[in-house]
Amino acid sequence: MPKEIELKLILRESEIPVVMAMDWLKAKQIIPWTKKRFVSTYYDSPEQVLFEHGYVLRIRQIDDQFIQTLKSAGTSSDGLSQREEDEWPLEEDRLDLRLLPVEVRRLLDPAVKPRDDKIV
Repeated sequence: MPKEIELKLILRESEIPVVMAMDWLKAKQIIPWTKKRFVSTYYDSPEQVLFEHGYVLRIRQIDDQFIQTLKSAGTSSDGLSQREEDEWPLEEDRLDLRLLPVEVRRLLDPAVKPRDDKIV
């Protein structure tokens, strides 16, 4: 699994250009910063077996694209989090369990359902 390294910041809108202009951040920037709206739906078994084993499974919609993501347990400190992450593009907003590693599929009951807390 590739590793995701994420830095979370809380900023006022007026501070965004200042932060984005910082040399250390510009050096790491791969694509230009843009503002997008996306919808994330998280999935687990009714017993939350994925969560209990340190996994997060979601489908994220960005415009007309759907991405299935599996994240493993990681570490977080002072706003910086690191964890393993796999992503697969999907044709539609429909979970594809065949894409998941065998060890994760074995954890799941066939009745995996979206959690009630859809994030928009």
